[in-house]
This record gives sequence, C-alpha cells and structure tokens, in this order.
Amino acid sequence: MNRWRYSIGLLLLGWGTGCFEAVDDQDGDGWLRGADCDDGDRATHPGATEVCDGIDNNCDGAIDESAVDAVLYYDDLDGDGYGNSASLPIGLCAPRDGMAPVGGDCDDSRSDRTPETVWYIDADGDRYGDADGEQVVDCWGPAGFADNGLDCDDGAAAVHPGAEERCNGLDDDCDAAIDEDNH
Repeated sequence: MNRWRYSIGLLLLGWGTGCFEAVDDQDGDGWLRGADCDDGDRATHPGATEVCDGIDNNCDGAIDESAVDAVLYYDDLDGDGYGNSASLPIGLCAPRDGMAPVGGDCDDSRSDRTPETVWYIDADGDRYGDADGEQVVDCWGPAGFADNGLDCDDGAAAVHPGAEERCNGLDDDCDAAIDEDNH
C-alpha cells in the first residue's frame, strides 16, 4: 500500500511520465549534461585543465584563464623586446602590446639599452667606438667603451662623426671625404 501511494505521488509530480529530459553523459567524461558545459567534448568539463585554445575547458565561465601552456609576459614600456623583470609577469595565451616574453631589461625607459647592447672599444675617449675593435655585449658598457662603432680613427680624439673638418689631409668628421669644407 505504501509503495502504491509512493508511485502515485511520483506520477503526480511528473516522474515516469516522459516529462523529464534524460540526463546523460554523451562524451563519456564522467560529467552529466547540465554540469558539463560542452557534452560533445570529452576534454571540456568542470575541473578540466585550462589550456590556450579559446575554449572554457573547465566550465567556470572564463576562457583560457590560468592556462597551463600560457607564456609569462613582462611589462615592456620602451618596446625593445625585453620586459621589466621587476614587474610581476602574467601568463598570457597571446602577446599584448606593451608586453615582452623575456625579462631582464636594463632600463625600461630606454629602448637603446638591452642585454644585447653592443659596446665598442673607444681608445681615444671621444665617445665614438671602433667598429673593428674589441666589442662587449652588455646592458651597460665598461669604462673605455662607447655604444656605437662610428669612429673612423680611434687613435685621434679630434676625429669622429660631427667633428669640425679641418684642412689637414684627414677625414676629421668620418664622412669619407677629406678636407671637403676647406678648399
């Protein structure tokens, strides 16, 4: 008798009448439709690992957040391709403007200073280095080096780009012309 009343009650509530949509797991991932945000993809379900693919893999409403294959990017204010290591890196699936995947910027306000800056020996101390002489690659050059290799005579401090051309049989201003202003 109690079983009969229970069955009648279920029928009155809609159970057993075909009024309910069957809840199943079409992709076989262990998550029933309703809880699974994509029951056609076995790799997409609550608790799944989020990867960079433009899909909400873990069904939390966010796409590609904390993806395991995201790349760490640093703020790169000067656009030189090196980020400020003092900034907190963030994991991104795609690069953004103003970000760099490499830290170690020497000075994030100067794009001419990177860990790949080439310094040229400046034997005469005129702040113009010898392109054919010793070179050092570093953020900041050691004493006796210049950040350019533009000197055409590193043995004469008065000879460098921008120097005044004198009538002396030399190319004082490193423009490949001798005494051009002094006929």
